Amino acid sequence: MKNPRFLLCWRRLLVALSCLMGTLAQAQEYVGLVYSEHDIQMSAPVVGLLQRTLVRPGDRVSAGQSLIELEDSVQRIEVKRRAHVLKDSSELDAALERLELASKLWKISQEVNAATQSISEEELLKLQMDISAAAGKVQQLKAQKSREQIELESAQAELALRTLRAPVPGVVTDVMFDPGEWAKLGDVILKMVDLSQVELRLNVPPAFAAGLKRGDAVPAVFESAKGTSVVGVVKFVSPVVDAASGLVDVRIRYPNARGDIRPGLKGTVRATKSGTGG
Repeated sequence: MKNPRFLLCWRRLLVALSCLMGTLAQAQEYVGLVYSEHDIQMSAPVVGLLQRTLVRPGDRVSAGQSLIELEDSVQRIEVKRRAHVLKDSSELDAALERLELASKLWKISQEVNAATQSISEEELLKLQMDISAAAGKVQQLKAQKSREQIELESAQAELALRTLRAPVPGVVTDVMFDPGEWAKLGDVILKMVDLSQVELRLNVPPAFAAGLKRGDAVPAVFESAKGTSVVGVVKFVSPVVDAASGLVDVRIRYPNARGDIRPGLKGTVRATKSGTGG
């Protein structure tokens, strides 16, 4: 006769194994590909001769950092010329002085005429006309200075187009031109990626996708991150099911400050039947 305590332990073991097998049966892994957050192809904004490359493939760059310089001697000369024209205020200064003198002369003439009645009305009118002409000239020259300021800013903008700068922090992946080569408008000169965050793109069954919404936290394991689980945030869940595969497109953003998660490799999300990440 078997020991009742042994039978009880055996039954408990069978129940535990049954639960474990059920959990494993429900668990499902979904594998997707890693993409960079920003995959940027930088084109030539103007036609020009490539003068200098300031970075090489593999270099990490910060936002706004200079990457490529096109030949810009003409543009630099134009900026200097415009700056010199704007700085020259001699004509405006002279016009302001004439206006001040005309105003003083008009004031003195009025005082003298009030005391002696020795100045004719015609002379007073002429003095008034001189003041109006001087004031008009001052306004004209001030408007001219405003135009010169705009022209200087336009020249500075033209000069700025000769330098390609990184729009976001990232890593340079390729430089397509060498110094001395001619770049046409729209030619891709440099490629870079932003690896501070990556995107895992998955195709999952509708039942799993139904349990996800934008902003949900989902852990994943990546090939290039030494098997460490990384928690990301759901960025996109497609509202439609692909007719060919019967799957739903899901995209999850993961932090990648150290660059351990490399685009092009695989990431795995482990989920249960209920649709929750696990």
